[in-house]
Amino acid sequence: MRTLVLCDDAAHPASLTRDGLGGLGECGYEFVWQEDPSEWSAEEMNGYPLVIVSKANNRSQTDSTPWATEAIGRAFVNYVAQGNSILFLHSGTAGYENAPSLCQLMGGIFTGHPAQCPVTVEPRAGHPLTVGSAAFTGKDEHYQMAMNDPNVDHFLNTTSEHGTQPGGWTRSEGKGRVCVFTPTHTVWYYLVEMDTPKSLFMLLSGGVLMAHKGYDRDFKLEAIRLASESGIKVSAVARRLGISNGIISRWKRQLREDEEDAFPGTGHVRPSEIEVRELRRENDRLRRERDILKKARVIFSEKG
Repeated sequence: MRTLVLCDDAAHPASLTRDGLGGLGECGYEFVWQEDPSEWSAEEMNGYPLVIVSKANNRSQTDSTPWATEAIGRAFVNYVAQGNSILFLHSGTAGYENAPSLCQLMGGIFTGHPAQCPVTVEPRAGHPLTVGSAAFTGKDEHYQMAMNDPNVDHFLNTTSEHGTQPGGWTRSEGKGRVCVFTPTHTVWYYLVEMDTPKSLFMLLSGGVLMAHKGYDRDFKLEAIRLASESGIKVSAVARRLGISNGIISRWKRQLREDEEDAFPGTGHVRPSEIEVRELRRENDRLRRERDILKKARVIFSEKG
């Protein structure tokens, strides 16, 4: 899945996001990195089904002036409302008070954090996204959040000596979805126990899917990968993604039968289907010509 990633700010170098998300590249995600906000445009963003915002509202490591305006915030809202998705990651929730539409789109915004300390990531029990995950602790910035949407789908808490805060949630906007993740200041948090279902990496992967909740080819391939390689039962993966076991089984069968042309997507057809359609059109044309000839014979025989 081609994914636009906005990263690099005064407190979070682009390397943090690049190193942290690197493992997802092996899961079918093709990242296009954008560090200079002057390169951003709504037109270009609309060409991606998913955007990851891992950038506070300042321009770079050396320039702390804001890059987002209310007009840009409205462009993000329109992008999601049209059926696209955004994952707001850690600093992507910080400093956007001058873009209230963007703050509302997130469902909650960063208000501050104490010095780095042990933070426990606590998946919400019974939530589809956290099936197979368990709590774990590491040193991180404990983000304090102010929620502005009481109806978010909350799946993660973060707890430290400074209390408990919402750490992850999703919400809908028009036809699209938003996912917010507040941990991950350090690369360790991205990479912790990556081979086990309890890792934040697994939650991030699931969070990306929860944000991009469209059954396109990328979604189907990632669902199959999770069901086949993650060590989580198919039923648990299905619950996590909000789909049925049978759908994943059907997708796996379709991929086995025709790996190259499986899941062509809306508006697309397999080459074999194109060939069948062309043959049908040719048959229809020949049938019409035959019928015309029959009528012509009848007319000429009557005249004779």
